[in-house]
Amino acid sequence: MQGLVLGAGSGIGQAMVLEAWKRPPEREEGWLLSTRRGEALSVLEAQAGTRQLAWKAANALEAPGPWLENLDAGDWRPRLVLVAWGRLVPGGAGDADELELMREVNGPATLRWVEALCQWLKPVSAAPGGLPLAIGSPVAHIAVLGSVAGDRPRRLQWEYSLSKQELERGLNDLRRRHPHVRIVLVKPGPVATPMTAHMKPGPLMAHPAQVAPRLWRAWEEGWPQVYAPVWWGWISRILSLVPEKLWERFPF
Repeated sequence: MQGLVLGAGSGIGQAMVLEAWKRPPEREEGWLLSTRRGEALSVLEAQAGTRQLAWKAANALEAPGPWLENLDAGDWRPRLVLVAWGRLVPGGAGDADELELMREVNGPATLRWVEALCQWLKPVSAAPGGLPLAIGSPVAHIAVLGSVAGDRPRRLQWEYSLSKQELERGLNDLRRRHPHVRIVLVKPGPVATPMTAHMKPGPLMAHPAQVAPRLWRAWEEGWPQVYAPVWWGWISRILSLVPEKLWERFPF
């Protein structure tokens, strides 16, 4: 198995990789992991076992095409790809520049990378529409970090919710245009990571290790989307039934 992780420093991203690595490594299994400055993360290196690891700097805001073209990988292509970039401005109370940066990273920038990955992973035998002519199944699974907040905009995280909605709409379009890959939208509820450190712990706050097994299964099997923990899918459906006038009064 070969893997590529963009944003390996993400709390959920690390949990998904560590869950994948609970399985015995395959022969010559290799993973390319990216962090903002390309530094190795000891928490992952300690659990890699005999897997071959490579580290490379990557930023959601840089152009994905040159980055992928500069990979000295020959014919190497990953079967599993994780795009774990995301930003959250606590309470949506940042200045205009902070909010704009959050919207860009969560929406357009991530979508540019996913589309570039779809092009990069297209087999040589693919037809113009992206469907492999001689391959009966998708060549790779790309998991992308979304959020349950994107199901319905919330008053205190309006810009964040809208950015995740934009991400979901864009991924739906990419699925249609690039059938040679499976795109998995990961929609966690609140998870205790550095990005949510400002949030008060509560009964619905999960630990990364709790959501990792379900997220890993969706990633490996190529589900279209996955809620984690599973009850957030039920909660989201119930909240979608709340009348708009009442929804606007909710204190979150």
